[in-house]
Amino acid sequence: MLKNISQILALVLLLICPNLLYSQENSTELFQKGNRYYDSSNFKSAIQAYQQLLNRGIKDATVYYNLGNAYFRDKQLGKAILYYRKAQRLSPRDSDIATNLSYSRLFVLDKIKSSSNFSSAFIDKTLNWGTVNEFTFLTFLFYLGSASLGIVTFFKREKIIKRGLAVFLAFFLVLILFATIKISRDSQWQEAVVTSSAVEVYSGPAKEFTLQFTGHEGLELKIEQEKDDWYLAALPNGAKGWLPKASVEKI
Repeated sequence: MLKNISQILALVLLLICPNLLYSQENSTELFQKGNRYYDSSNFKSAIQAYQQLLNRGIKDATVYYNLGNAYFRDKQLGKAILYYRKAQRLSPRDSDIATNLSYSRLFVLDKIKSSSNFSSAFIDKTLNWGTVNEFTFLTFLFYLGSASLGIVTFFKREKIIKRGLAVFLAFFLVLILFATIKISRDSQWQEAVVTSSAVEVYSGPAKEFTLQFTGHEGLELKIEQEKDDWYLAALPNGAKGWLPKASVEKI
């Protein structure tokens, strides 16, 4: 996969970063260099090459995915999960990303089950199906469909057209709801991954507070608040605590 996508990425880099046109050849070569390093099991050099691409302002699911692979092979589990998650945000239905993310999670020491009920889990799964742009685009399509059928219904009052209008309106309203939730969640939620080997979580933003538990590399959490050098984080099971900012990286 790493070899097959290099030409595609070159075009993507040109489209999303036109200001980097002058360095396009270097960016492509850098990506291919990272691939060669990876293929020769020189994972640290591959990481450096992919990170240089990100430092140029490039945000691409393939680069994130390859970087996650390199970190995983370099035995940096937290970083691997971090970049798989970044890749998944840009390409949420990619099976390779999903497979590698699921596999890497098997090595996380903290086995924490989510406290979400069925309805919450369904909503989360639906929201994770697509990006904000995809939900917005689908909403716009069903808006056009509803408007078109509405105009047709005005001139032809046939039952099948009315039923079609009702279906389109229903999907349109549901998509508006999900798009609104998706936009709100993506703008307000800050998720992070523990990238240090272990982190002590306290009841307050200082080591003088009570130690609640110890988290380990690869643990995923949600940032709810920050104070000085500390984050208040929530785990999937609802537990909360304060941990040092340096121990995690935001997705």
